[in-house]
Amino acid sequence: MGVKFQHLEVVRVKGEIVTRQKQWRLTGEVGFVAGWSDPYEDGHRDYGVHFNTFGEVIAVPEADLESLGRIADPSEIVSRSRLGGKAKNGERSPAPAERNSPPVSAPEPG
Repeated sequence: MGVKFQHLEVVRVKGEIVTRQKQWRLTGEVGFVAGWSDPYEDGHRDYGVHFNTFGEVIAVPEADLESLGRIADPSEIVSRSRLGGKAKNGERSPAPAERNSPPVSAPEPG
């Protein structure tokens, strides 16, 4: 079975997913495909999805993802260092402008 999602494809978690170690709830979160596993015996794959709200790549089963129909620009990805070393759930998250937009430069005075 082939790869369902492309590198940097924007996806949303549609299943009820909670990470084990940090108990982050992924349901409804939007992220970017960073990679994928080899297919399992039944043909499905897990996808490594980068979530700006967490600043991390987290494995998500293929069946729990849906495409939002576009490929992200690499500048849209917010690393943990750009989050100030913090993650979600009570800690600082990036502002919506940080998560979705590249930096904007001011016009030169003239």
